[in-house]
Amino acid sequence: MPILRLSCSFCDLSFLNLYGQRRDDPFLEAVFRVNQADTDLALRGISMTRALSIRSAAVLGAGVMGRGIAAHLAGIGIDVLLLDIVPPGETDPSRDARNAFATGGLNAAIRSKPALFYDKADAQWVTVGNFDDDLDKIAEVDWIVEVVKEDLAIKRSLFERVDAVRRPGTLISSNTSGLPLAELIEGRSDDFKENFIITHFFNPVRYMKLLELVSGPSTRDGL
Repeated sequence: MPILRLSCSFCDLSFLNLYGQRRDDPFLEAVFRVNQADTDLALRGISMTRALSIRSAAVLGAGVMGRGIAAHLAGIGIDVLLLDIVPPGETDPSRDARNAFATGGLNAAIRSKPALFYDKADAQWVTVGNFDDDLDKIAEVDWIVEVVKEDLAIKRSLFERVDAVRRPGTLISSNTSGLPLAELIEGRSDDFKENFIITHFFNPVRYMKLLELVSGPSTRDGL
């Protein structure tokens, strides 16, 4: 399976150009460099770069940005688990009813103009679900991307649930555009904090080849 390779050095606020390729290419290579930081570290003989092989991802939130991120990742060879909440007040126990928000997000991505998928057939690589029934499946993925409502309390509540089921060492990120990283990870486990960054995609994800990266003082060296 194609692999997404991230080779990045992080500073407090930096940008990454993401160059997408078709799913049948060997892999998507995303390279980010912080010139001054890299230079200073190189002078001290310190390397801050580690390659991450990402074959699967969970996108938490199927709204405009969530479905855009899911479509982009699926198009470059990543198996995606797209989750959202169960519709409030839903009493129908069927999976179709409980997954309605995630399914609706996926369908909107398929219909989108301009197209969010490189090829609509790539939608087959996206599996939908909901936070109540499927959150434990995030233990199987390599990258967890949170893209829920820009509300600190909502994000913190979700992160508490994620922290309880994620696999230690798994990369986790938030798509927040303005909430402080320190406040997002308050109360989380040390492993969660060490593997947490902000990955702020721009809309529409497929066409805006720019990714804002933010690390924190707890982010482990060489992530």
